[in-house]
Amino acid sequence: MILAAVKYLGSHTPIDDHDFDKECGVGSFSRSILLLILRVGTGFSISAQELKSMIENYITSNNVSGWLSLGPVISALKGTPELKWANPLDVKNATDKAFLAKFGPKEAAKAKGKVSPVSDNQSPIV
Repeated sequence: MILAAVKYLGSHTPIDDHDFDKECGVGSFSRSILLLILRVGTGFSISAQELKSMIENYITSNNVSGWLSLGPVISALKGTPELKWANPLDVKNATDKAFLAKFGPKEAAKAKGKVSPVSDNQSPIV
């Protein structure tokens, strides 16, 4: 049944339920289970461009302000229904690239945030 369903799905768009049932030898309940198995078995797929677009939209719509938000943004993105099954490393790498494009190098952000250990009123300890 699964082989017949894979063959049918590869050559028919859109899926005609009656024709699918006839070709694969299944009824409506079996069809639902078979289609679920096929979806799970084939895995989740998202293009690099789709991933990039989703991440950029998330950053913009949530007013992300800089590199300090990287961890929470990655966690939030992994929790979205659209990216729940995406490869976590792909999400992290694409988010890193989006942050780099929007906020510049991570090192530059760290340098801006550093506080000098010596204030104007103190002299360094020698």
